[in-house]
Amino acid sequence: MITEFGQIRSLFTEISQFIEDDVNVYLIGGGALMYHKSKNVTKDIDIVVNSEKEFDVLLRSLKRIRFTSMLPDHDAYSRLSISQIFKRDEFRIDMFCRTVCNKFSLSEGMIERARTVERFGRVSLHACSVEDILLFKCMTERKGDADDCVRINQEHLVDWEIVLREAREQSRIGQDVWITWITVRLEDLEDMGIRVPIMKEMRSLSDEYIKKWEQDLMSKDPERF
Repeated sequence: MITEFGQIRSLFTEISQFIEDDVNVYLIGGGALMYHKSKNVTKDIDIVVNSEKEFDVLLRSLKRIRFTSMLPDHDAYSRLSISQIFKRDEFRIDMFCRTVCNKFSLSEGMIERARTVERFGRVSLHACSVEDILLFKCMTERKGDADDCVRINQEHLVDWEIVLREAREQSRIGQDVWITWITVRLEDLEDMGIRVPIMKEMRSLSDEYIKKWEQDLMSKDPERF
């Protein structure tokens, strides 16, 4: 269990000792919320890199500092959505290349909005924006994600236009069905008393997807309708 952000800084100081190329690492879960002072404890550190090369460099370093992989090795061709889980003592690292949990992709907008935490040798550590963390947690169903979404809205001035823009982008670069997932999660937030000013636009986008899905289904099997 990680109880202070200084533990994450110390970890990346250690990781950097065995990094031979420049690596940009993006925090996107509880670790990022700790940086934004919206979480006091996290069980794991979700990190994303933007290339297979960076993924491999980081993987080798983690193994050299006695982190153990909890998943079997993957072939290189599968690394566009690869995930690896590493564990050592109180640290658990969930590491992704480009796409997190096969849903949430590291977009250009996310990279631009991320704040640089610190540079550790050749490792640059960045924390994703609260808007992007909110969207990430709207696309996952892990325990505590809904509470984190509420906390983000209570403690930060969320730029909802960024959320709307990135939701559209995630549906464009991933699967357009994600827009319906995000809409449902935002509706849940409204039910919990959070004001979501982009709800009208999100419902419209979701309705557009459903209409398109129905039309595609009809074209493939018109006798069913």
